[in-house]
Amino acid sequence: MNDQSRPGIFRAIWPPEPTSNAPIGNRLHRLPSRGPAHLLLLLAATGLVLTLLPAAVLAAMSLRAPLPAIVTGLVAAAMLTLLLRAWVRGTYVNDQGYLVRRMLASQRGRWVDVRAVTRERGRLVLLRADNRNVTTQVGTGTLDTLLRAEAADMAMLRLQDLWAAGRISTS
Repeated sequence: MNDQSRPGIFRAIWPPEPTSNAPIGNRLHRLPSRGPAHLLLLLAATGLVLTLLPAAVLAAMSLRAPLPAIVTGLVAAAMLTLLLRAWVRGTYVNDQGYLVRRMLASQRGRWVDVRAVTRERGRLVLLRADNRNVTTQVGTGTLDTLLRAEAADMAMLRLQDLWAAGRISTS
């Protein structure tokens, strides 16, 4: 059996990092991959939410008044939404463009619309042609790069390489 055909168990969490000069195609890749501190925080938050939410919902449903159950349900839905958004937040790139997902908003763009890539306060900023700056989560001092300076450097280089002339797609 070919080992290349079967993805690893943790591929969704830690996808293989492409080499600097290789095209990555249409699939969005997260830069940088989730670090151990970020992953532990997400797992702890998920465990806490999945433990406390059912108990709170059952307690609210046991009361005779409908208002506590409704309020608990709304709070539970908001907590689950924020938790799911926390799992997908980050900077994603491919050969054609980028997607920066934050907790409350996302920004998507194509590399042809980016004039320059600069560093501000330890993070990479994409300067767009329409004079709107997009601050990415690629940089030093984030949960993904905590105690992993080389991961921040590699992610910054990869993002700059994708923006460079060899990766700009005009189609």
